[in-house]
Amino acid sequence: MSTHTPSKGVYRPSIPALILLALTGLLGLATYGQDDGQEYRVLNIRDADNTTRHIHSWVDLAPDQRTLAVAPTQSFPFRFYDIAEQRITRTLGIGNWYGGARSSFSTRGTYLVLQQMFYQDLAPNKVRAVKFEVVEVATGRTVFSASDLYAAALAPDESTLYALGPGGLQVTDLATGRPDKARHLERPGHALAVSTDGRHVAVAHKPTREELAAMPSVRNDKDALKALAKTGNIVVVHDAATLEPVHTLGEPFDKVFRLQYSPDGKDLWVH
Repeated sequence: MSTHTPSKGVYRPSIPALILLALTGLLGLATYGQDDGQEYRVLNIRDADNTTRHIHSWVDLAPDQRTLAVAPTQSFPFRFYDIAEQRITRTLGIGNWYGGARSSFSTRGTYLVLQQMFYQDLAPNKVRAVKFEVVEVATGRTVFSASDLYAAALAPDESTLYALGPGGLQVTDLATGRPDKARHLERPGHALAVSTDGRHVAVAHKPTREELAAMPSVRNDKDALKALAKTGNIVVVHDAATLEPVHTLGEPFDKVFRLQYSPDGKDLWVH
């Protein structure tokens, strides 16, 4: 896991630092866990109409800070759970995600972006194209669906979808379902994130030799250059309006599986 802060560059926690952080957290929890003023509850997301026990694959908190979207497995209904009232308020028949779906609310909670998941991934170190859908929360209507994408993310305006597939980056207007012919990036990538202000799109690309040669940390290491050219990634931040590159993070990465901006938009998290 890495974090990129524009003013400070890329920060990679060392293994000893991560271990120390984990131990500190466990000790702190053991010492203060009973007196920290927080309330811990187990949410039983079942009722008389939804009694079947099954594995929940994902959960996301809506912008209203009280509604949970609970993604099921197999063909069970999608569930919305009110934390304050402790009850299921709605179900949607948007299932047939056999292994479940990673789900995330849009900025204002109008849509859910669903990404196909698997019970068992036989190639955990390879990024592969999967199914993505965008569902309107109020109606359960699918407004976008594609079966061959690496990543997809909604812009903060909730009207623009950025979708990354083998053919590159495509921008789609959700209102019409039509791709924006003026904005298309043919360069392939495996992960993307839209900044919280909607001005930038970060994309993990396979690097070129020229891009790697411009990075001080690896440009003089022939073995590293060879390995990174074959399996590595770089992260390029593009202008959302034109998709022109704005800047490239100063270090290369192993395979990038996920990119996400922090809620305040100051950092870019690289997985």
